[in-house]
Amino acid sequence: AEQIVQRPAARPLLVGHSYGAYVAYATAARLREAGVEIAALVAVGAAGPGRLRVPEQATAGPAEAAAYLDRADPGVLAGAPSDEWRTVVAETTAQDLRLLRQFTPATVPGLHCPVLAARGTEDPLTTDDTIAAWRHTTTGSFTLRTFPGGHSGLLGSPDCASWLQRVRETAGA
Repeated sequence: AEQIVQRPAARPLLVGHSYGAYVAYATAARLREAGVEIAALVAVGAAGPGRLRVPEQATAGPAEAAAYLDRADPGVLAGAPSDEWRTVVAETTAQDLRLLRQFTPATVPGLHCPVLAARGTEDPLTTDDTIAAWRHTTTGSFTLRTFPGGHSGLLGSPDCASWLQRVRETAGA
């Protein structure tokens, strides 16, 4: 948020996937407090903040975080280029999930910008209902989309890529 505030007057478009959706949401709230108008917030593969649930077991350590990743996004660790890379991802995931468990959405002031939320049809971490909960984060417009694919797989969907491009073109960012 501090870096964006220092930029010339531009309306940022914030996009986040999974954990990144909550980072984008918190950033949008900070920018709003700083008087920066947000073009839109796009949250992909993340339940609305009020529906956020992080399993305590997944935060216990790298092995538990790796098991969580395997359930949430099968193959994501298997596709890593090395054992060292898998270890770093598992350790980082455990740390990120610990931080996310401390996130208190009720303390984030409401947004006024459009919020767009999307999920993959095969995403085990979200449902249409949990994604729809993003509508409660804004007084602006809300759009919900579902694309083929899993938790991260939807990001490679041509339909999702086209949708994101249209959002960028029409958001006035």
